[in-house]
This record gives sequence, structure tokens and C-alpha cells, in this order.
Amino acid sequence: MKYFLLLILSIVTISLYAELGQKNTNIPEEMRAYIDNYKPSFCDCDELDFSSSDLPINMIAKAVKKNRQIRSLVLPGLHLDQSDLETILQGFSRKNKLDSLDLSNNDLRTFCCITTAAKILGKFRLKNLNLANNKIYLEDLKSILSLLLKQGSIQRLDLSSNDLQADAALAIADFLEKYHDLKYLNIDSNNFGPQGMAAILKALKHQRAPLALTMTGLFDVSLVKLFPETNITELYFNDSGITDEDILALAPILPETNIKKLILYLNDISDKGVKKLLEVLPNTKIVELDLLNNHEIKDFPAIKNFMKNHPQIKILYGDI
Repeated sequence: MKYFLLLILSIVTISLYAELGQKNTNIPEEMRAYIDNYKPSFCDCDELDFSSSDLPINMIAKAVKKNRQIRSLVLPGLHLDQSDLETILQGFSRKNKLDSLDLSNNDLRTFCCITTAAKILGKFRLKNLNLANNKIYLEDLKSILSLLLKQGSIQRLDLSSNDLQADAALAIADFLEKYHDLKYLNIDSNNFGPQGMAAILKALKHQRAPLALTMTGLFDVSLVKLFPETNITELYFNDSGITDEDILALAPILPETNIKKLILYLNDISDKGVKKLLEVLPNTKIVELDLLNNHEIKDFPAIKNFMKNHPQIKILYGDI
């Protein structure tokens, strides 16, 4: 009986560890002491995902500390503050190889102060950093960008939905003037204005790597002339209020760009705009065009006929 109970306890413990990164995981109080002292080798993994978890911060911190092989740590939607984040990440050492950190949808207005940023991010060489929807301040943003520039390893950066203003756009542009290896930049749903966006696009001409740029809600006709000067290969304009008139301005410059994937999902484009796009597409590098949920598009036969004659170009259309 004794050995049977030990076997059952071990099985339960393994199950609990397997679920540590899953949403809404609950650990019975009587098991916590056992978990705290148990260090199974199978617990080492590349990623820990605590998306919207209800685990206490100290339990997340212990899970992080026990997993020395973590390369990706996902902590979105936990309403973290500066103290919480320090508690979670204090178990890392310089020997850790963490290169991906998702802190989206938290409360990090004070996280990015210079001393905290240096203490937490300075340990790693991050390739992927997600700070979406944290309403970070300008000085905090500058601190983060300064650290990323010093590290020289960032490839994917998400700054969307932070209510950033034109002065923040200038800070991002300054970063891009000096750092040329970014592969993905998400600046959706900020308040840069045309001048701020122009500064960012001008800075992007220095990028060496092909870049995916997502800028929902930031389209302006004054910006289209800047796209040919960049190495943007994927351009995302979801739900940006783009009209046929905007397409008439955008379409003529597309043959001069490096864009291969153009996302115009959920805009206000009708058959008039589609006709103009179909005229120029054969002369562009575009291989995928997303026109889904543009509810005024009705001439589906024209799109089908175009794809039949140009099978190398994929067009998504209709409502979903």
C-alpha cells in the first residue's frame, strides 16, 4: 500500500508539472510543498506559457526557476506590475538562454524605468519582445529601445496598442536609424499621426532584412510614396478605414515596392478599388492579397478570373 500511494503521488505530481503553463491551472495546497522540493529532469522545457493563468505569482516564479532550459516565457494578461515581474524573473541567471518574452496586456507603466529594465532585460539577448497593450510611457519606451540596441539581437518587436504619440514615433525612428536587423514590427493602434509615421518609414529604409510591418489604423495617403524606399515585404493594414480613394493612391506605387504580402482585411474597399488593384498586381511582387470582410466588394467573378489567369497570386475575399 505504501508503494502504491507513492506511485499515485508521483503520477499526480507529473500531471501538475505538465499543466503548470496552462490556463486556469489550480494546485491543491497539500501538493505545493511537495512541488517546491521536487526537481524532475523532465520539467525542463523550451517554453513556459502562463497566458491568463490564475496561478499565484510566487508559483509562476518557482516554475520559472526550476526550468533552466526556458527560451520563451509567455506572461500575457496577468496584470503584472513591476514587483510581480521582478519576482518572476529573479530566478534567471546570465546562463539562461531566454530569447523570447511576451509581456502583453499587463500593467507595466513603471516596468520600463531605467534601473528595472537594466536589471531584468540586461541579462538576456532577446530576439522577440511583446509589449503590446501596456500603455508604456515615452521615457520607458526610450529605455527599452536603448537596451535592445545595446543587446543587438532583437528580431520581432510588438509595441501595439500603447497609446504612443508622435514623440514616441520619433524615438522608434531613432532606434531604427541605428538598428537594421528587425524582421517584424507591430505598431498597430497608436497615435503617431502622419508625421510620426513618416519618420518611422524613412528610418526603415536602412533595414537590411525583409520586414513585416503591421500598422493598423495608421494609414495615410501621404505615406504611400515612402513604401518604395523600404524593404517591407509584408504590410498589414487591417481595419484601417481604407477606401477606394486610398487604393487609387496606393496601387500605383505597389510595383515599385518589395511588398509580397498585402493585408487589407476589414476596410471600406469596393469593386472600384479592387479593379485598380487587379490592374497593377501583375507588375508587383505581391503573391498574397487579403481583401476579406470588405463588405462592399461584390464582383467576385472578376477576382476569380484574375486568379485563374495569374495562379501565382492568391487573393482572399468575401466575408468570414
